[in-house]
Amino acid sequence: MPTRSERDAPFPRALARLNRRVANPVLRLLAGWLPPLAIVRHHGRTTGRTYATPVVAFGAGNDLVIGVLYGTSSDWVRNVRAARRAQVSRLGKTREYTQPRLVGVAEVLGLLPATARGACRLLGIRHFLHLAGYTSAGLSVRLSTARAPARTVSPNGEPGQTTASLGKPSPTPAKGLL
Repeated sequence: MPTRSERDAPFPRALARLNRRVANPVLRLLAGWLPPLAIVRHHGRTTGRTYATPVVAFGAGNDLVIGVLYGTSSDWVRNVRAARRAQVSRLGKTREYTQPRLVGVAEVLGLLPATARGACRLLGIRHFLHLAGYTSAGLSVRLSTARAPARTVSPNGEPGQTTASLGKPSPTPAKGLL
């Protein structure tokens, strides 16, 4: 007997298994570049293995909304929710998203473009994964965990020395990062 999440899915799980072996390898070639397709990179909950799953995703400001086509018990949905983060390649860029939460169609329809709203209704998509605000992949980790060394002026008046460099000039940070 199908689970509740499988009954709420617009497509049967058997199609998901077929897509995993046949369609997904082809879609991965296009998904990071061809909207509304995207690639969600996530880690397995038990294996730790990295997976790349093609999805249908729409931007909503700095957030991302992804249609859950095969039910909320899909491995990629469960992996992203367990990790509380995912990397998504979309429109040629890879970004880090956090705070995944499952939302219903009523909450999401106002965020989607008109053509996507019609397609979601037609396909019967009932669940979406909403991912909150992004930063460039990896940049948030580097900036939030690494503390910038204090800047000083060398004895000959040249800027760019740091207290951590012990007299060796440090590279100048890129504008807008600090």
